[in-house]
Amino acid sequence: MADTAAQLVKRGLDTAARAAIAAADPGAVVTFDFGEPDTWSDDTVLTMRVTSTQLPGPISPRRVRDETVEVELHIVTRRTTQLEADDRAYALLGWIAHHVRMVDPTLGGVALWCFMTGHDADGFTPDQDRLGGRGTEIIATFTARCRISDAQ
Repeated sequence: MADTAAQLVKRGLDTAARAAIAAADPGAVVTFDFGEPDTWSDDTVLTMRVTSTQLPGPISPRRVRDETVEVELHIVTRRTTQLEADDRAYALLGWIAHHVRMVDPTLGGVALWCFMTGHDADGFTPDQDRLGGRGTEIIATFTARCRISDAQ
């Protein structure tokens, strides 16, 4: 039993993202990684920053406590126009958020619940490839609540 569920939540969110996109767009070529990938595709989903906060539980032999885990999911798309890049990035985000909220809200039993709690989005034009199109990056925060106890 670990004293944190953070790594399990991070892996569970990556698994959920892969399943969501595979179900919604089976032929999609998407790069998935934990950090900056060696190679980028036009659609990239990165499971990045994790923060964890634990609330002390009752003083008992089990020392149960609740943990809130936040994971940043970076969705990066590149297309010919900014509108196309935005549309694709928000489609990927929608599929992932829906999958986590409606299909697998416990991330395979790791969490009591998990859902998207916010996001930031911005467009970009790669300096080294100005003629290659435009991009969108969405940084979505998913929040999970886990119970830590000796029974896990």
